[in-house]
Amino acid sequence: MPKTKNYHRGDVKTELINAAVEALKTQSFQAVSMRKLASAIGVSHNAPYMHFKDKEALWLAISDHGFEMLSNEITREIATHSTWRDRLEAGCRAYVRFAERNREYMLVMFRPATPGNVRALSPKGAEALDLLTLEIAAGGASGQIELTEPAKLAVLLWIMLHGLTMAKLQIGGERGPLLEIAGDDHIGWMLDKVLATEK
Repeated sequence: MPKTKNYHRGDVKTELINAAVEALKTQSFQAVSMRKLASAIGVSHNAPYMHFKDKEALWLAISDHGFEMLSNEITREIATHSTWRDRLEAGCRAYVRFAERNREYMLVMFRPATPGNVRALSPKGAEALDLLTLEIAAGGASGQIELTEPAKLAVLLWIMLHGLTMAKLQIGGERGPLLEIAGDDHIGWMLDKVLATEK
C-alpha cells in the first residue's frame, strides 16, 4: 500500500484533478473512481471527499477548469490579429487546437449529463462562446456581413465547429466524412459557408 502523502488541502484538490484527467487517457468515466484516484496520488481513501462531495463534483471542477483554459487560449489567439474575420478564424482554430491537445478535458467538458443532475454551461464556457459572438458582431458592425442575430449565428458556428472538432478527435482529420470537404483547411472552408452572406 502506498505511503500516504502529507498534502495541504489545495494540493490534494489539484492532484485529484490531474490524476482524473490522466486516468481518462486509458479508462472510461465509469472505471475512474475516487478510491483509485486517492490511491494514485497516495492519500487516504477518504481524502478526496474533503474536496469533492462525489465524483460528479470532481467532473464539474475539471469541466470548469477546461473551459477556463479554452477561453484563455481563444483570447490569446484572437489578440494576435486585427481584423474581425482573422480574429474569428484564429478563435476557431484555437478551439480545435485545444481539443486536439486536451482530449480528456473535452470528454469531461461535454460529457453526457448524469441522471438526476441538471447540467448548465459554466460561466467560462459561456465566455468562450461570447468571444465568437463579439467577432461576428464586429463583422456586422463593419458592414462586411449582413447580420441581424449575431448570437444565433455564433451558436450555429459553434455547433459546426464542435462537430468538426469531435469528428477529428474520433475518426481523424483525413478519414471518413471529412474527406468530402475540399482541401485541408476545414475551418476556413466552414467559415466561408457559415458567413455566406459576407459582402
